[in-house]
Amino acid sequence: MLFRSGLASGGPYTVIGSSASTGYQDAGSTTGTTHFYVVAATNASGTGAVSAECSVALQANSLLAGWVSGDVGISRVWNGDAGDVGFAGSTSASGGTYAVTGSGIDIWGTADSFQYAYRAVLGDSTIIARVASQQNSDPWAKAGLMIRETLQFDSANALAAVTPQNGTLFSYRPATSSSSSSSASSGAAPYWLKLVRLGNTFTGYRASNTNSWSQIGSATIPMAANVFVGLAVTAHNNLLTNTSNFDNLSVSCQLPAAPANVSATASNAQ
Repeated sequence: MLFRSGLASGGPYTVIGSSASTGYQDAGSTTGTTHFYVVAATNASGTGAVSAECSVALQANSLLAGWVSGDVGISRVWNGDAGDVGFAGSTSASGGTYAVTGSGIDIWGTADSFQYAYRAVLGDSTIIARVASQQNSDPWAKAGLMIRETLQFDSANALAAVTPQNGTLFSYRPATSSSSSSSASSGAAPYWLKLVRLGNTFTGYRASNTNSWSQIGSATIPMAANVFVGLAVTAHNNLLTNTSNFDNLSVSCQLPAAPANVSATASNAQ
């Protein structure tokens, strides 16, 4: 697929990239600016007719410095693939509360689809937050804390989460594209969660208050040192979105190292 973007309806459009899939992330889009997109199929024989135009206006990021959000999976109405996200999600922060809205089929099996608010970390880390509220888009909707090796839909990951009707859970995928496993316990929002990485050991905890933590489950996952840690929400229903609110978020971690061999030279040039 060939993707083109413009700053006015009807063009002109500039080619911004291509992909073998039907999804593409425009890294050059600008906050506060409306971008117009068209897409066309292409192969060795040539390029087909362009699609109908769609437009996107990016909103300012209200998250803490270093945090970003996005959907894991492909944003489109479900066609049966586990990696599809039916509707685009979003995350906003205000007064220490994070509102995470996600569609998606599940965080499970060999592929995930959900909204993820995250930051990069290096090595051992601990993330704690309270799921203050959770919409009941499905009995198995999930709102929780995740450590994830990559942002691909089939990435290795560990998740500690709350569900509307099935208690808390700790789930994990030990390697890319492998099947997921889980253990379960009690609890419902509002509820505290904690996810800890020590080496390649990942452990999920639950609590009604931070004075009494109980382990949900633990697993050994041979994950890379540089990973993503954050808040995850899946509606477990690709025809709906689920908004869950988190507060009291804290992350203890080592940040990734700065790029090597970078130098700067003083100059008066403008």
